[in-house]
Amino acid sequence: MFGNYLRSALRILRKQKSYAAISVFSLVVGMTSFILLMLFSRYELGYDAFHANADRVFLVGQVVPEWNVMGTNRNSSTSGPLGPTLKLEFPQVERAVRAWPTEAPLGYGRKSILARGLFADRAFFEMFSFPMVLGNPVSTLAEPFSVVLTEDTAKRLFGLEDPIGRAVVHGGGREYRVSGIMKDPPPNSHLAFDYLLSFVTVGSLRDDLDTSWSILNYLNYVQLRKGVDPDAFEAGLQTVIRTHHPERDWTRSYFLMPLRDLHHETSVHIPYWRTVDRTFIQLLMAVAGLILAVACVNYVNLATARATARGREVGVRKTFGAGRRQLVAQFMGESGVLAGMSLLVSLGLVQALLPAFNTLTGVRLPAATLAEPSVWLWILGLGLAVAILSGAYPALVLSSMKPANVFRSAFGAHEGGRRLVLRNALVVFQFFATLMLVAGTLIIRKQLDYIQTADVGYDRKNVLALRLWEPDSRARYREIETELLRNPDVRAAAVSNVAPVRATEMNNFMMESESGEMVEVPQFTNYFVDPGYFDMFGLTFIAGRGFSPGADGDARNQAVINETAARMAGLKEPVGKRIARGDGEPLRIIGVVKDIHFTSFRSKVGPLMFLHRPERVSWLFVKTSGRRVRETIAFIESTIRRQVPAFTYDYAAMEDIYDRLYESEDRLGGVLTGFALVAILVASVGLFGLISFVIERKRKEIGIRKVLGARVSGIMGLITRDLFILIGVAGLLALPVAYLFGRRWLQGFYYRTGLGPGVFTAAVAVVLAIALLCVARITIRAARENPSVSLKNL
Repeated sequence: MFGNYLRSALRILRKQKSYAAISVFSLVVGMTSFILLMLFSRYELGYDAFHANADRVFLVGQVVPEWNVMGTNRNSSTSGPLGPTLKLEFPQVERAVRAWPTEAPLGYGRKSILARGLFADRAFFEMFSFPMVLGNPVSTLAEPFSVVLTEDTAKRLFGLEDPIGRAVVHGGGREYRVSGIMKDPPPNSHLAFDYLLSFVTVGSLRDDLDTSWSILNYLNYVQLRKGVDPDAFEAGLQTVIRTHHPERDWTRSYFLMPLRDLHHETSVHIPYWRTVDRTFIQLLMAVAGLILAVACVNYVNLATARATARGREVGVRKTFGAGRRQLVAQFMGESGVLAGMSLLVSLGLVQALLPAFNTLTGVRLPAATLAEPSVWLWILGLGLAVAILSGAYPALVLSSMKPANVFRSAFGAHEGGRRLVLRNALVVFQFFATLMLVAGTLIIRKQLDYIQTADVGYDRKNVLALRLWEPDSRARYREIETELLRNPDVRAAAVSNVAPVRATEMNNFMMESESGEMVEVPQFTNYFVDPGYFDMFGLTFIAGRGFSPGADGDARNQAVINETAARMAGLKEPVGKRIARGDGEPLRIIGVVKDIHFTSFRSKVGPLMFLHRPERVSWLFVKTSGRRVRETIAFIESTIRRQVPAFTYDYAAMEDIYDRLYESEDRLGGVLTGFALVAILVASVGLFGLISFVIERKRKEIGIRKVLGARVSGIMGLITRDLFILIGVAGLLALPVAYLFGRRWLQGFYYRTGLGPGVFTAAVAVVLAIALLCVARITIRAARENPSVSLKNL
């Protein structure tokens, strides 16, 4: 039986080449797109699923009501004493692990590599399923100044040497003893690191680790015992606030975040790893479904449109006794063979396109993914579903033909109304899907253009950012700046503790109000800068001034704030007012700068304070002329190395650092643009095939109209009129849905572009233009055909 279906399918491919080519092309492109997008969605939704206890591990977050000034008061970071306290006081907690992300070079001998690390408690390997290669997972992080390296890091530092027991230098300063080697973390782990440092070391570096409940720097994970209700445990956590926190913190609360949700948690302030909104994944899954549906619609439309061509075959089979069930089985079998052939080609394309797809999406999908049994199951299910969805209706249509009508050609003379309505509905669906994708792409691109062109309050053009990892490079930054400024291609140089793209060192401060009373301003971000910082980044002073060069002593007692901080304190004339943290020595405000966007456009601009603390700097910024870029970069490196021979040269353009804030959105835009083009291509090919068939059936009508004096423009209007109506109906359905999607997506940004009619008008114009391009050539050719050719057999 299968052989019969195969021969029938091959006969169709041979006899009806155009129809077969369009059908197979549509199915191949549709299934390839679907498989790629579903593999990506599976990868993203599978974050942290490899941990054996993933369903019982939670990150403890803290709600700080007064920290809502930047759009969220839910924080992933909590205090140092929290983890040990939970383990000690709550029997529901099986394990508690603290982690503190760090980034610094690791050095061994003359080798130095840039790497990401974590300070982690000794129970880290018992809670998380990261396999060890060498060392005891229970004790490797037990001793101070111990380090566990990943296999890749160990290979880069030590080559073929045995690293166990060797000393590596962290950040150009302290030595750590290698106590273990572990497998590299999987790419879909929310914790990405190259080495682990023993958390007990932090106690020797900071004296507030086990005492301060106010410094929120650490990640606190808990593993609950089997059978513990997370909601009940979360409710019980609130007793910790009253028992251990100072009274001013009693309005705060704790909450739990499941381990497998951390990669998708966008409602919480998480500075340590990239998060992806689940809506993004759901959107891509919807795009995958739309493209596949458009491909299936192509097959259905063309198969039913060409039913007349197979009518006589059906009539002959029925005359010789074939029943409807047999005919349905035959046509479904043909559909299954075509779907199977298309699926095989799609799998080959997926394998070939995977590297490019990984580049587009920024993930690392291994080629071996296709060999996993679970993946094979749903791929086989996909082939079966496509065969059924694309073959069922054509099979029912073809098998319902009556032999008498077929041989009288009545079937071919007039197409059934219900069948025409359904085909038009399917065409509307194709345009609906295409309009949705085009409009969604334009909305995302409009927001990204807004982000790129908006005034962020500082000049990032031609600015290089360099990390000052080594203590010597931080201590000698003044000498480095002086030497750099001797080059005419270096316009300015300055230092800070952070690049101006993130909130850091957030604390509550007391500010003197207009009445002289001290009022609290929450969630202050502190930037530690030198006097040249303001001019180099082009910050605008709206009152007062910056720090004076060479006046270090005076500058330590001074502060510069942004206009948001002044507004929150109700200050009309902030210069000269006092500002202090807790019971600390008050500082004098000497200047106010115009707000800068020091976080992404998702967050509201919060209060910002600039302090002069030379010992806290860790970044060097160099503004160049933009000419002779390679030579200037080489000069910067050689200049710093003269001052600090062991300097780890790590630089990036500020424009690139800024762009990384919107990496997820940019990739979303790229993926949507790419697959919107794919959907347009599939829909266009199907439309071309359908219009070709419609015109073929109207050849005699067109010939008669030409004989009666019809012009080419009139005949084109006859063909395209119905098409425009269908696009109009699709627009009425698609544009409101696209508007709702756009509004929901844009709500993730505090600063966002508008959703005016221009985007939706452009989407309709694009689809109209594509539709016209598809039909114009064949319509004009049919309209110009000599009537004698089409009417000779009349």
